[in-house]
Amino acid sequence: MAAQAAATIGCFLTSLVLIAIIIYAAFERLHGVGDFTFTQPFFYAIMASALCFLISINIALLLYGAHRKYYVKELSIGKLERTLLLQQVALIFYLLLGATIFSRIEGWLFLNGAFWADFTILTIGLGGEYSPKTELGRLLFIPYALGGVVMVGMEIGSISELLERAKSCVEVTMLQRETKIMSHRIRQSGKKAAKIQPKRLPDESRDEHEYKVMRRLQKTSGRRARWIGLAASIMGTAGLWLGGASIFQASETTQDWNYVISIYFAFGALLTVGYGDFVPTTNSAKPFFVLWTLLAIPILTITIANSADTLFSELRDLLLLAGS
Repeated sequence: MAAQAAATIGCFLTSLVLIAIIIYAAFERLHGVGDFTFTQPFFYAIMASALCFLISINIALLLYGAHRKYYVKELSIGKLERTLLLQQVALIFYLLLGATIFSRIEGWLFLNGAFWADFTILTIGLGGEYSPKTELGRLLFIPYALGGVVMVGMEIGSISELLERAKSCVEVTMLQRETKIMSHRIRQSGKKAAKIQPKRLPDESRDEHEYKVMRRLQKTSGRRARWIGLAASIMGTAGLWLGGASIFQASETTQDWNYVISIYFAFGALLTVGYGDFVPTTNSAKPFFVLWTLLAIPILTITIANSADTLFSELRDLLLLAGS
């Protein structure tokens, strides 16, 4: 608990410090003389302060829930969570390493190199101004891109495994809740119990009937959990897509991006199509693109997994019903 409390305070103080620096820099620029422009580090600082604040709030809510005994106080992460955390840190390190190397080789700014490394290892391939032009850069691109694809694939595998475990926990929780509700109804009214149990059980014992009722509850609770998870993941993906498009439209006013162009670009980037006909160029759009695409990894993984699981289960039940 002490470690989580320290992390909460640290993240919150970090966000406050970054906010103070951002306000000071903006005040100096707005009241300065001559033309000015906010560079990419300024927008990275804004995103970092927002993330630190959200993390501190999230940990604080977690500690509050443990204090109120909504769940156990053992907040230590398991092996799977630790593996996923290390993979995320390794992916960020790999991205920054590529940004350092290729920015020196190709003569880019470091943060432009980070922008290139991001859409390279995520196989979006925007192209445009940022693509290797030197022979050394083109040769190093091959192992770097392969390594990035492998690392992203490993992270997706860990997210899928963690999702399966979370779905099992949700199904068990919903089953327990529905079992309690049914037991309460049976105790409250004999008439309601009669609707659940048949009037005569000539060929099956009480235990067999209770087993079938439990299996029916398990099936319905699992089906409900799958559809709820699918709906939530679709809403998250839609928010990522449409919300990202809104920010890209606001950031790329110099290129005259309207909302149609923005949602077209965002959809293509999320599907890693990357035609390259529209590429973020402003100092605000490129940092947001890096954060946005990194957030898309878990969200799209969860959406695809939930879609496949739900549709496969429904198709299987339909085939069993047709064959019976």
